[in-house]
Amino acid sequence: MAVTQDPHVDWSPKWSPDGKHLYFSSDRGGSMNLWRIAIDEKSGRPGGAPEPVTTPSSYTGMFSISADEKRIAYVQRSLSSNLHKVTLDPASGRVTAQMSPVTQGSRLAVAPEVSPGGKWLVFGGTGKRDDIFVVKTDGSGFRQLTDDDFKDLVPRWSPDGKRVMFSSNRSGKYELWSIHSDGSGLEQFTRFAGPNAAVPVWSPDGTKVLANMLGMSPVLLDAAKPWAGQKPHPLGKMEGATEWFLARSWSPDGKKIAGDRRLADRGPSGIVLYSLAEQKYEKLTETGAYPVWMKDSRRLLFTHEGRIYRLDSRTGKREEAFSVAPQDFVGAVTLADDDRSLYFSLGASEADIWMLKAE
Repeated sequence: MAVTQDPHVDWSPKWSPDGKHLYFSSDRGGSMNLWRIAIDEKSGRPGGAPEPVTTPSSYTGMFSISADEKRIAYVQRSLSSNLHKVTLDPASGRVTAQMSPVTQGSRLAVAPEVSPGGKWLVFGGTGKRDDIFVVKTDGSGFRQLTDDDFKDLVPRWSPDGKRVMFSSNRSGKYELWSIHSDGSGLEQFTRFAGPNAAVPVWSPDGTKVLANMLGMSPVLLDAAKPWAGQKPHPLGKMEGATEWFLARSWSPDGKKIAGDRRLADRGPSGIVLYSLAEQKYEKLTETGAYPVWMKDSRRLLFTHEGRIYRLDSRTGKREEAFSVAPQDFVGAVTLADDDRSLYFSLGASEADIWMLKAE
């Protein structure tokens, strides 16, 4: 039986000591805070709408309620993530200049992608709301593309730089949408009957789009056709019953797609290639995630535990290219099309334990 059933993120439920209320963390008030809902002990049904138990915190979670229900201990967590840049030597793939920030502040900037030509970055801004933003690679020209209560995630440039495709729940579940780079022309691209669509991947010539289907094989679509004219073509399944492919990057020569191997009970479990001609998967590594092709369609960069590795897809040889350890990258990294600039998001976190006393 569903106690809450709405677009908000509700988690970490705990019963009150007398069993009459269910406490939980939720972002339904704009930020992650504490809420409770009355429960009928006999039927288990909600006895009304959720009510706030507001704490003076921008993020409240992992709480514990005292036996007399007059004190609640909770974790107050402060998160931020900003975009950064390093310069590479395109021949060796080695870093040639120190890391420098592109964005600064308390906004959570994640999932960046550099535009064709290397002038702009598009990224997701998470926190109270999930919207899409663009900024020049020198940190100027900041602009917001979406501004609403829906969750707009993982934006990706079209190869001509005119549109941005992203995943959004604005239709009731996650589908792929696109918008012009100036924030106009919002359009729904996919209308799948069942599964959610996430993480779009454009073909290098802009004629195709891969829609990742979480837990399932990605689906190949025609970028120019409306949904009524589409003939979705799923990529082949991986061999393991519990493994699936999350596509990340299409090689510049158009022949292969790099992505993460995913398992039902775990996160990323290595780098995998899919050959479009052979319709076969090739596992390159046992660890790592977020691969991105270099312009020679042979080498890739990928992340693992705060390090970026350079990988030769033919020989399997890999070398560490850059490290931010013990910090870690927040999601994907993105490489300019001349292989000279690498962009990524780095996160910072602070947390304290607080006590809330009932008046």
